[in-house]
Amino acid sequence: MAGDENGYIAPDPVNPGVIFGGFVERQDLNNEQIQEMPPTLAHTGSFRRTWTLPLVFSPLDSHVLYFGSQILFRTEDGGNSWQAISPDLTREDPGVPANLDPTTAADAPIAKRRGVIYTIGPSYVKAGEIWVGTDDGQIQLTQDEGKTFGTRWVRLPQSRSC
Repeated sequence: MAGDENGYIAPDPVNPGVIFGGFVERQDLNNEQIQEMPPTLAHTGSFRRTWTLPLVFSPLDSHVLYFGSQILFRTEDGGNSWQAISPDLTREDPGVPANLDPTTAADAPIAKRRGVIYTIGPSYVKAGEIWVGTDDGQIQLTQDEGKTFGTRWVRLPQSRSC
């Protein structure tokens, strides 16, 4: 099944009986045919993943589907072609969270730019407005369908040790 045991499931609002899921598989529930169509196949580069990456349809344009890795992808033809509509939206250097004990902090990855998009929120009111949240604490907003992005709020919560 599209999405397996992880990932988002996005029912196609235009085609009843078709769902998208996981790292972008399209499943036709009428004939159980599954087609893999990840946007990363058509684009060069290294794309980061985590267990669950967001996959959501626009509430204002039922043909538009968004998918996130470290960049935001968009399709309006059922996943046959994808456009990358953002730069890397994660932090250049997220650092090591202050709440880690010294041993765990020493094992933290030293690689830069290791985050992913963790949520995508297309506006229900304004066309082209999309909120994007990353797992390293960024919240970005585009009001022009990805032509420009701006950080609206960046704050990692401080955890207290007991």
